[in-house]
Order: sequence, then structure tokens, then C-alpha cells
Amino acid sequence: MKQALNLTVFTAMALSAFWAHAADVYVGVAVGPATSLDAQAVQGKQSATASTTSTTPFKFLLGLDITDTWGIELGYKNLGTGSAAFNLSDVNQFTADAHMSYVAAKVTRSWGDNWSWFTKLGLAQRYVGYAVSGPSGQVMASSANEGALYASAGVAYALSPKLSLNMELETAGQARTQNVQWNTTGLSLGLRYGF
Repeated sequence: MKQALNLTVFTAMALSAFWAHAADVYVGVAVGPATSLDAQAVQGKQSATASTTSTTPFKFLLGLDITDTWGIELGYKNLGTGSAAFNLSDVNQFTADAHMSYVAAKVTRSWGDNWSWFTKLGLAQRYVGYAVSGPSGQVMASSANEGALYASAGVAYALSPKLSLNMELETAGQARTQNVQWNTTGLSLGLRYGF
């Protein structure tokens, strides 16, 4: 399923570039504030929960403006890593990491000479993995991949005809496994360069 989606996306981008004479390709990078994650550990009849924040998330993107209004974008976002301590005798530490990739249709509207706003709607593939350990070593590890809806909205300021500064709020819901829940919603600040 994932390979079929990737093939469809790349085929659509290639055909769009061929048919749309006014198409513009762009690349971008972005960083955002740490995201939140919650974890739970169970030991016999006892359980413990922990909440923490991740390391700094970052994102890479590749897009195609088919017209001045419509476009398509591919993105990869590393949501970071996180760790926390538990208060159980055999389970006292967990570490986790998460990331997501997405493909989305994009609508852009100009707002004055240098400003524009945009919205994106598409599909995302989320991944979250974690490991729980204790005094004797690793107790349990698990990971999960799942599809989700992706949505975002943001504003861009053109620093030059090819370079813009973007601020964006995006979400793909909660990435989760049996014991970890990771919030993918967050603001980001980034740069976009058009060719």
C-alpha cells in the first residue's frame, strides 16, 4: 500500500511537471518547538505514566506549484526523540522516537506584494517506536506505522523572488502505539527556495 502511494505521488508530480508549463519546483526546510508525548509502563498490577517533550523537530519538503494557486507537496518531518523515568522496580526508563511523511494538495493565495497564505490537505504516514528498560536491561520494545489525514495552514513572506520565509501550523493527529502517544500538531518556521 505504501509503495503504491509513493509511486502514485511521484507519477502525479512527473505528469504535472510535463503538462504544466508554468510549474515551479521548490524545496524547503523548517524547525519547530518540541512536541509532547505521553508514555505508560505496566509491571504486574502496577502501572506508571510519564509525560515529556521531544527534541527539536525538523522538516524537509519538496513541492511543485502547478499554477499560482494549486500545487502538490511531499514532506518528511522528524518529530524528535524523547525519554522519561518511571517509578517501578523493574521498569524505570523509556525512550521513544517518531517521524512522519506526507503528500498533500496545496492552495496558495497572494496577500499584498510580499505576503501569501496557504493551506494543505493530504495523507500522512506516521511512525512511533519506543523501548522500555529497567535495571536488568531492555524489558520491551515496540513500534507502529499508521496512515492519517494531514492538514496545515500558514503564511509566507517573500524575501526575494525565489526565497521565502514560512510559518505553518500542521497536524496529522496522534501517533501512537500501545504504550506511547505522540502529538504531531505543531508550529514551524522555515525557508523555501524556488527554482
